[in-house]
Amino acid sequence: MKIFHPAFLVFMIVLLIFGYGFLAVVYLMALVFHELGHAFVAKKFGYKLKSFYLMPYGACLSYEEHVFLENEEFLIAIAGPLMNLFLCLICIALWWIFPVMYALTLDFVSANFFLALLNFLPAFPLDGGRILLANLSNKMDRKKAIKISLIFNYVFCFIFIFVFIISCFNKINFSFLIMAIFLFLSVFDGKFQGKYQRIFSQDKSKILKKGIKLKTMAFSSKVPLYKISREISSTKYNVFFIVSESGKAKLMSENSLKSIIERNNANDSFSDIFPNFE
Repeated sequence: MKIFHPAFLVFMIVLLIFGYGFLAVVYLMALVFHELGHAFVAKKFGYKLKSFYLMPYGACLSYEEHVFLENEEFLIAIAGPLMNLFLCLICIALWWIFPVMYALTLDFVSANFFLALLNFLPAFPLDGGRILLANLSNKMDRKKAIKISLIFNYVFCFIFIFVFIISCFNKINFSFLIMAIFLFLSVFDGKFQGKYQRIFSQDKSKILKKGIKLKTMAFSSKVPLYKISREISSTKYNVFFIVSESGKAKLMSENSLKSIIERNNANDSFSDIFPNFE
């Protein structure tokens, strides 16, 4: 799987050309910790990163598929920049205890602070854009929320271009121009969008030979499939009873649930997919 967006490689080359090789390494470390923050919280909610492309501001993630609950989308998005700010605080605390650490970690703190600050901007595919989308999705249709969110992309494109032009009269800074191009292309560059997906059952063939505890739950046929998938345990074999309003019940294994979600929208309920069940 490719993980480097061409724009990321351009950004790193620019740093190397202008003699910022050490800063490039430090910035890459900050990016890795940024993504670990996202991944940690996503895993807690039962998601895994299916694919991603590393960009100068983090991973480029898809906003087209509505696989998240809005509150989960908010927490997953904010986890990345909060991880960067947490690392800043740790390093600053070390400065007080071991002053010699100041010179060793100053670039690392700067990279983390810049990455966090940048990602709080409410524009896609930055984390701030996801946070904005999560809040808007609570108040309106998802597609309408996406359209409103993308307006901020164009606004910040013009802002970055304007700042770049100003920098040309003093000390030219190509990073502003690169960011403007990134934000503009992110509206159309769908092939470079990564995706989160629900963590379904792992291969349990080995542990089934030794025996495994059974987890059984019952849900109304009106409950969206993604809510049912949240209850899948990786350490137990999962069985679900889907109960219609008339009291009819259908047994569904975790593999059956996975198969149904892969073929349909995770926001649909069992009764939406199988109307005759009611």
